[in-house]
Amino acid sequence: PISRFFSPLVCLLQYIISFTISRFKVRKSKSTKTKRRRSKKEKSEKETYTLKNFMGLILSFFMSSESQIEDPKKFVQEAIKADKLVVFSKTYWPYATKAKKLLTNIGALFKVYELNSLGEPRNGTIMNFDSNNYYSHFLSCFTWTGPVQQFLKTISGELSVPQIFLNGKFIGTLEMIDELHKKGDLKKVLNDGGIATPKL
Repeated sequence: PISRFFSPLVCLLQYIISFTISRFKVRKSKSTKTKRRRSKKEKSEKETYTLKNFMGLILSFFMSSESQIEDPKKFVQEAIKADKLVVFSKTYWPYATKAKKLLTNIGALFKVYELNSLGEPRNGTIMNFDSNNYYSHFLSCFTWTGPVQQFLKTISGELSVPQIFLNGKFIGTLEMIDELHKKGDLKKVLNDGGIATPKL
């Protein structure tokens, strides 16, 4: 549909405005301790990370194909039963990348379903954006939620990825498992579910 290509153009304009405002705020706050403490290396790493995910997003958006998943409900139900720890993800989405990295860093073995690589989204709808983050704002304009994510929402209450399931039960998004990790509870939750976490 035309709206699929028109909407991103509108979002691009919004992104430019958000980015300009953000840069203006950064200039005004250069004297703060937080800005002084940020090293050039940290800035460089952030810019590289942002560029990599942005390019992946653009490629995924324009190279999307028909979904390989005929029955979203059956696909999800079989997926979360087939493996103990399952992550529904998208290759370009930074939050999904962080969640997979977190699980990998503690040594957890998990099965990943990259929805965009499976042809999702298809016939999706544009997600809402985070108005407090111009990067998330822009990415969200291009993030289409297909049937699989729509069905996942009926189980977890969450529309976006990543979504992590343990023994068939939803245990969280990136924010949720990151919070568990910070409290020192993530490894216990996984261990109790039969997932070994040999790394510190």
